[in-house]
Amino acid sequence: MGPVFTSDKKVMQYALKTEEAFEHLKYIKCLNKNKSKKGGGRID
Repeated sequence: MGPVFTSDKKVMQYALKTEEAFEHLKYIKCLNKNKSKKGGGRID
């Protein structure tokens, strides 16, 4: 992680951005899974 003296605000913004990106990736993965199965709507 970055230097310890970064402000809490910056850390929070970074955490939020990372979480958003992670959710987005999960969402895309789910979409691709469903596409490749062609309607076998099982989500792990």
